[in-house]
Formats: sequence, structure tokens, C-alpha cells
Amino acid sequence: MVLPRGSGRHFFVISGVHSKDIIATVALHSNVFFGRMVVFFNKACYNGRKGGIAMAELLSLDAIEPKHLFCDIYGLPQRWQKGESWSFIGSPRRDHGFAYILCDEVYIRLADDAERHFRRGSLLYIPKGYEYYIEFRGTIGDVSDILVNFDIRDISGGEYALADEVTCLLRTVPPQLANDIEKLAEASTNLKHPALRVTRMFYAMLESLLAYTMLLRADEDAEADPTAPARFYIDHHIGDKIAVAELAKMCLLSESAFRRAFHAATGMSPAQYKVHVKIRKAQDLLAGTPEVSIAEIADILGFYDMSYFYKSFTAQVGKTPGQYREEAQAAR
Repeated sequence: MVLPRGSGRHFFVISGVHSKDIIATVALHSNVFFGRMVVFFNKACYNGRKGGIAMAELLSLDAIEPKHLFCDIYGLPQRWQKGESWSFIGSPRRDHGFAYILCDEVYIRLADDAERHFRRGSLLYIPKGYEYYIEFRGTIGDVSDILVNFDIRDISGGEYALADEVTCLLRTVPPQLANDIEKLAEASTNLKHPALRVTRMFYAMLESLLAYTMLLRADEDAEADPTAPARFYIDHHIGDKIAVAELAKMCLLSESAFRRAFHAATGMSPAQYKVHVKIRKAQDLLAGTPEVSIAEIADILGFYDMSYFYKSFTAQVGKTPGQYREEAQAAR
């Protein structure tokens, strides 16, 4: 297995990782290593310069493979003052970037004089090689925005991008994703944090972003589900212990109203849903990490009673963990 790794201005790859601790970290925070990342961008190529890298391929997330390496990862809080600006016109960006907007408004003028306006709470993607002018407007607190820079390559040096122009990924960043972005920026500027931790945090942030975007798309034509923030949190923090009361607070509901709404949306109680998510993750681990024992997988996912793990897995999947692993390996 090949894992992408990098932080600051460094780039390197780890091969043949078999550590239970690293596998546990990856299992809990990123599906990318098990081939389950899905993309919400269309696959294409730059045929000219809309502002990005010439001839960089646009990835769709279901096409991401271990050869695609997110590297040179670095997050930082920026402290622009009201009315301050910066121009990349004539001096294109050197990195891809996610920008989490924390001031009232960001104004962007592109090289062709097209204009964009983005409000507080937006999350932008800005491709490498893009030329633009940016100005920070309105009320600005201690931090104007948080910028997460990165690069995307493959093992042969090919260039990739997630979009060919400035793209607003989210108009409102959910609290959990905002927390992921803030922690990544803090870790990037703290030399005590090793490179692998920053990389892990980036993949956790990326997976959260993609999952939340897909959740919004799934609900586009459906009646709004008030428990969506809680389901999003459970899906991406399966190693965390959190009380139902805290989940209810995320959804701005009383505990009793939250339980009713959650059951209406999922057909399960919050506790049952947590187990359901853990069993789905167990399926990924059983199929994708044959070097990790079933007992270790149960421990990684927080099942401290093996009989309960077997009972829960068999009830949900229809076969034992051992049978599921054997069939998954035989199908490869």
C-alpha cells in the first residue's frame, strides 16, 4: 500500500505500511486509501488557459488512486485588513488552495475582468496557476481567512486540479468541517506536529468536505433533514464518543425532538446508526487490509466485546466477518 504524505514544503511517500496504529488512523479519518473517495467535479482536461495549469487533468474523485498524491500541504490563518488586496495577475498562484472566508466579503477579479463576490463562511477552491486579484471587504476580525495550500501530482509527475477556475465549494461551512480546517492550520504552523499528522488531518478535512457536499446533493430534491449535521458528524467521527444531547445541540433540537427526527430520517436510533456506520467501516477494513486481524479491526472501531462485534456484523451483513473477508479476497 502506498500512502501520500507531506506537509510544509516537503514531499515524500511511504511504501509498505503495516503499522496497526497508522492503519487505525487512516481507517478512522480517511477512506481514500480504501478506494472509496467519490468526486463531485467532472473529469476533463485544460485545453487552454482559463487561469489554471496548462494541460492539467481535472480529477473526478471516484478516479483517485494511490498514484494521485496530495502533497506540499500547508494551512495558515491570514490576517488581511479591511480594504487590503493582493494581485496574482501576471504572477500565477504556485499552489492549489482551499480558502475558508472569515471576513464579511471577498471580492475577486479575474484576468479577463470577470468579477466574483463571496461571503463570510464560504469555502473556495483556487487552482494552481490561476491569475486573479483579491480584496478583503467589510468587517474583519482577528483572522480574515484560513488558506490551505497543497499540490496534486501522480508518481510520474503529472499535474492535476479539482476545477479549472475559482469555485465556491460551500456557501456555509458546517461546524465540524470548520473545526477540521482550523486544526489543520494550527498543526501546520506548529513544528511539534509531524508531517504524517498534518497529512492525515488534510485527508480528514478533504473527506469531510466531499461527504458533506454529497449529503447536500442527496438532499437537494428532498425535504430538508434537520438531523443531517448529526449524521455527518457520526459518519466522519466514528472513533469519538458523543452523547445524544450533544448531537441534538448540533441540530438545534431538543433531545426528544432530535430522537424522533433522527428515526424518521434513518429508521434507526442514534446508537443503532453509530453501530451501522462502524460495521460499514469494518467491511472496508476486512476487504482492504488483510494483514490486520479481525480482533484488531474490532478494537480499532471501538468494539470491545468480540461477541457483540460478530453479532452486529452478521446481523447487518448477513455473514460473519471471517466469511466476508474470505469472499472479498477471493473476488480480487
